[in-house]
Amino acid sequence: MSSPSSSVIQLDDEMMEDEVEIKKKMDFNDADPNIVDAVIVIEKHKFHVLKGNAARHSAVLYEKFFGEKDSRVDSVTIEESPQTFQYFLEVIHGIPTINDNNVEKILEVAKKYQAPFAVQTCEKFLISNGRMTDKEKLRLSMKYDLTELKEKLIVGVLDSKDLFHLVPKNVEGLDRETKMMFFKKAIDIHGFRKSRTPSPDRILRIHRNWFRRSSESPIQEIVYPEVRL
Repeated sequence: MSSPSSSVIQLDDEMMEDEVEIKKKMDFNDADPNIVDAVIVIEKHKFHVLKGNAARHSAVLYEKFFGEKDSRVDSVTIEESPQTFQYFLEVIHGIPTINDNNVEKILEVAKKYQAPFAVQTCEKFLISNGRMTDKEKLRLSMKYDLTELKEKLIVGVLDSKDLFHLVPKNVEGLDRETKMMFFKKAIDIHGFRKSRTPSPDRILRIHRNWFRRSSESPIQEIVYPEVRL
């Protein structure tokens, strides 16, 4: 007896988008003209906003709404994830919506739309509440230029082990500012016995190689070789 044939139903992206409900803590569906005066359209979703407030927080939205002096723009269409933009709007309206799962997405939109308040709010979350590893936070701090977060992470390094775990494997990929911050931290932790010190690149490579070789032994002071200039 033959087994019954199985049928597979495939849903395209548009059908999936229609069925997925946007998670929200603040509703932007209300088109009441007494409280909103513009709409931001993303795919089939409409976000009704007060354009002065949106423009105040985003230089890009300011340009879209008020860039043309002789025209009144009450509706703009953008390409963005509806869910992420919902989070972004909630952030600039002061709603506590940031978590470890959406903070990078919000940062990406905030940077794209030149929204400093949203960027700062994400940075404060990562400093005080985020449960990500310090290495992941460091990655975000470099990618999105979160100087306060980066300084806090590096200042918080207390010993050689902490420094080893925080310094990325690809030291050459660090920007100069971050490299110098790690360099100064290495000096603070270990000091130097020679009057001439290695370059920041070499110090970090020496540190990683030394720690890797002696990771099973008690931490001792690192003696950096003299560099002849």
